Amino acid sequence: MLKGAFTTYWMADLYYAGDRRMQNLPISEPAFADDGDSLVQFTGSCTVVYQDDFAESIAPEDAGGILAPFGAELAVYVIVSDGEIFSERIAMGWYRITETPEISVSTASFLDRIVTVGSVVKLTLQDRMEGVQADQFDAPGSPAQLLSTFREVNRVSGLQLTKDVADAPIARSIAYESDRLQYLYDLIGGLSAVPYMKPDGTLGQRQTAWPEPVDTLRSGERGTIIEAPRSMSGEEVYNRVVIRATSDSQTQILATAQLDSGPLAAPSKSNPRTPFGRRTYFYSSELVTTTAQAEKLAPQLLAQVSATRATRLEVTEKFNPLREVGDVVYVVRPEGTPLGRIKSIDRDGGATQKLILEMQ
Repeated sequence: MLKGAFTTYWMADLYYAGDRRMQNLPISEPAFADDGDSLVQFTGSCTVVYQDDFAESIAPEDAGGILAPFGAELAVYVIVSDGEIFSERIAMGWYRITETPEISVSTASFLDRIVTVGSVVKLTLQDRMEGVQADQFDAPGSPAQLLSTFREVNRVSGLQLTKDVADAPIARSIAYESDRLQYLYDLIGGLSAVPYMKPDGTLGQRQTAWPEPVDTLRSGERGTIIEAPRSMSGEEVYNRVVIRATSDSQTQILATAQLDSGPLAAPSKSNPRTPFGRRTYFYSSELVTTTAQAEKLAPQLLAQVSATRATRLEVTEKFNPLREVGDVVYVVRPEGTPLGRIKSIDRDGGATQKLILEMQ
């Protein structure tokens, strides 16, 4: 949390083909959404207002323009400063320019010629997953090898990796059709993680298991919360688990478990219709090679995926550029101090940001 009289402003470095073309480019009207439930998780928009010392325009006129949406990228930063001694540059995200919905150039007459006074370019941004998603496979296929997930991830994505989890073999059941990005999610899902783009532009892995808490959110003079209304959602709550696996002898293994009572009960022979209906969580793992293992794991998984993390908390808090999707935090509430995991963050140029937390 920022304490004291600090100011924040947004800037960006412009890259093309790995080369930095412009540094410390001021941006205005920032609006960025970090959504852990989306395939392309980090999106945003901003406006570049630029005046060149030599009366040159940076407004794109064709595919080769410096801000054209054909491969140009922005490394976006927030500058936190007290105006005198302290100043820190914090990386917020690495984005591809995908659209320039508004372009305008101001000109003036000078010494019988027209010169550029300034350029205003509005940009639509998506993280580097957009490039992976756009590059569809020509035909269905399977991994080039099964020994290393990270080697296959690097082959299909072309992205530089930051290894946040341990590497592991690829399950024999994994294959792809046309969607390269979905295949990337399937591969890293085998490591019990989710792929995401780090602010430095590398591909990271966010563990699906909840990590240790990193902060405590509270209201009042000592806290960061402005308001925190609660909501309920049935998404990602399951009442049935199916484990699919393959034995060492290539025999198919199938194990199931389900809730038969309570408000989340799944339909059964004795109760074919239930209010919540059937919500099945499918799981496979290279480590499950016997029926006994699968039958032991199924009820354990069911306890996890049927846990009533159906409550979501919407938090408006003071701007904090260090907050990340996937962070686990304590939330001080009148009824206690439960844990929550950040699912999404919305930021703009204001003094606050909005979080959605999945609560335990």
